[in-house]
Amino acid sequence: MSIAYRKAVIAACVILLTSMLSLCQERPERLKRYVPPEFHASDSGIQALLDSALTAGMDGDFSKQTGVLRDALAQCTNKGLVADKAIVEDTLAGAYFSQGKLEDAKKQWANAMSDGVDSDNLTLQADVLVAMSGLAQAAGHLSEAVDLATRAINLARTGKSFYVQARGLGELGRLQLVLGKTVEARASIEEALRIDRLNHYDWEPRHQLYLAWVTTAESDSNVDRAIEIATSARDLAIKKEDYLVFIQASTFIGQAHVH
Repeated sequence: MSIAYRKAVIAACVILLTSMLSLCQERPERLKRYVPPEFHASDSGIQALLDSALTAGMDGDFSKQTGVLRDALAQCTNKGLVADKAIVEDTLAGAYFSQGKLEDAKKQWANAMSDGVDSDNLTLQADVLVAMSGLAQAAGHLSEAVDLATRAINLARTGKSFYVQARGLGELGRLQLVLGKTVEARASIEEALRIDRLNHYDWEPRHQLYLAWVTTAESDSNVDRAIEIATSARDLAIKKEDYLVFIQASTFIGQAHVH
C-alpha cells in the first residue's frame, strides 16, 4: 500500500469522542437503540430532563439542550444524586463536544469519571475512558490513547458490559491501525464485530468500516475486498441511520476506486 493512500485511510479515521450515551441520544424515538441500564437516571425528574435535552438536540436547539442539561446537573447536585449526576455529566460532555467546546467536554468527562467511581458505575467509567482515549489521540498522545482504550475494555469486561466492551475494542483497533499494527488491529476489530453481531449492537456498521480500512492497509491487492466490506458497512449504516458512517464509507469507497 502506498504511503499516500495509507495517509488517506488514516485521515478518514474520525475520532469517536462522544460518549456512548450522547451517541444513543442522537436517534429519534422511532429507532429504538439499546441503552444499558447503567445509563438510565434513577430519578424520574432527571430522566425527564435528559429526554427533553434529547428532543432539543434533535431539533438543533443546542443552546436549549445545554441549558436543560445544566439544570439537570444542578438538580442532581442539590438532591445528592451522585449516580444520576454522572450520567448527566457524561451526556453534557457529549453535547459540549458536538459544539466544539473541547475543554468543557474534557472537564465534564472528568467529573463523570469521578462520580462514576463514587457510584460504582463501571459501565459509565469504561465509556468515559473511551472518550478520553479519543481526546488523548487528538492531542497527539497515541500511547496514552491506547492505554486508556485498553483500560476501558478491561473495565467493561469487569462490569460485564458487552456494549461498551465492543465499543472499546473497535476504537482500540482503530488506534492500532493508525500505529501501523494491522495484525493487532484486525484482531481487536473482529472481536468487536463478533460481539456486535451476537447482540445486534448498533456499533456494527462502524466496526465493519474499520475492518475495511484494515483490509486495505494489509495489502494493495485487498482493495477490491475492502470495497466490498465498506459497501456492506455503508448499506448497514443506511439501515441504522448512522449517517456519519455512511459518509465515511462512501468517502472510502470513492478513494479506493480512484486508487
